[in-house]
Amino acid sequence: MVHPKPIASLLVIGLIVFSSWAQAEIQRSVGVGFMSWPEQVDVTDSTKRSFPSTAQFYTPSFHYGHRDYRNRDGYLYEGYAFFGSADIESGGGLTYFQRRVPVYGFGGAVGWYFRPNSRQVNIGFSLPMQIRHAQWTDPPGGGEVSNKNLIAIGAVIDARWRLTRDFAINQRFGGFLGYKSALWMMNVEWTL
Repeated sequence: MVHPKPIASLLVIGLIVFSSWAQAEIQRSVGVGFMSWPEQVDVTDSTKRSFPSTAQFYTPSFHYGHRDYRNRDGYLYEGYAFFGSADIESGGGLTYFQRRVPVYGFGGAVGWYFRPNSRQVNIGFSLPMQIRHAQWTDPPGGGEVSNKNLIAIGAVIDARWRLTRDFAINQRFGGFLGYKSALWMMNVEWTL
């Protein structure tokens, strides 16, 4: 026989969870920002020897976000596009460098955040995924640069400060999984 007390307890818990989600505030926003991150790429010469190299990316970005606020936490869903430039310099015995190489791409992120006592601050984490294309040119005399097209998934820490009801500053720091990189993003958001 099923005891009614545990069933009643589960129903009460379900109602509490449902009512907190039913009271969620939904916020959509657009934003403009800046992203920067390094990447390790390989430059090969005409004999196919590989030289580890570093590329540094600097890109403006444009964001569209959706946040579900509850009393103490919430979820975010975001899409973004970026275009900008990258600098690359080879290491080892190969002399190869390029400045202001065109870069473009798009990405998205999902995440969770906590709202401390101040509703103006959100602290959380998100998982971005981005696809980017860099227009590296091949080294003179033959060879090639790896990772012209790259799909990367990362993990970042989010910090968001809501300055007014319609205006916020969002900053993220983390990295792409499997790559030696540190991703930094900062943008300003306007509520729609």
